[in-house]
Amino acid sequence: FYPVSSNFNTAGVIEYTCTECGYIKTDVIPVIGDVNGDGKLNSEDMLLLKRHLAGFTIELSYISKMDVNSDSKVNAKDLLIMKKRFAGLI
Repeated sequence: FYPVSSNFNTAGVIEYTCTECGYIKTDVIPVIGDVNGDGKLNSEDMLLLKRHLAGFTIELSYISKMDVNSDSKVNAKDLLIMKKRFAGLI
């Protein structure tokens, strides 16, 4: 797959294009805080985390993605980090 040019967009997708034949390969890069797996950090992800913190039952596969600071806990610190990332502050 060489030589290639690559393009990474904000939705967590990177495209590799073969400069000889034009073939395009696409990979999804996990986005930190993307709880629902749609490729972006948005208000839906923060709502899922807020609901979990409020005691609502959340799909188990989502909970592991909520620990954005990797401290093995899902808490208000994770929500604060998500809010800052969403606002472009970090």
